[in-house]
Amino acid sequence: VRLAAFIENLGGRGRPIRLDMIAHSLGCRVVLNALTILAQNHPGSQGTHFVGSVEVHTVCLMAGAVPVEYVGPGEKYWDGASLPRRTSCLFSRADPVIGLAAPLGYTAAGERFFPPCIGYAGPPAGFPGSGEEIYGAVHGDYWGGKVAANRVAGMLDLGPVTARIQERSVTANELPLSGVPETNELPVRGV
Repeated sequence: VRLAAFIENLGGRGRPIRLDMIAHSLGCRVVLNALTILAQNHPGSQGTHFVGSVEVHTVCLMAGAVPVEYVGPGEKYWDGASLPRRTSCLFSRADPVIGLAAPLGYTAAGERFFPPCIGYAGPPAGFPGSGEEIYGAVHGDYWGGKVAANRVAGMLDLGPVTARIQERSVTANELPLSGVPETNELPVRGV
């Protein structure tokens, strides 16, 4: 609601403004919710892509933690997904966070039973934009990965990313062990 109000206020300055949005994971749900509120508050905006003087131009959803069914025709976030001039969904079937953890979260919240999300399964048929699989990407690979960076740069009309993107290595957390780990004996029972 606050993001939708912020976007509406951008248009209050009189001159046209181009709005491009890039979201990742649950941020995709925040963006789609805000765009849905805007589309519903401004009937006919899907055809023009304008909310007041703000042109909702490009929206890129990376590793979206949004159930696939929510962005299908006539569903919860359909109006929001239809508002931008261009909408793209970058997804990866190698992402365990969106493939497993997000559906478990929706199930635990009682919202849906293990729903596939757009960041793992891609967008549904009839999605008002495009979908592209980023092969082999795990959850954190979108921000630092050259493939995703080139897709986003292309959507924003920035041309290809030519500079080398610094590789990030994620190290496992390690606890220092002092001596031999303590063992616990388990009682043996007979049945």
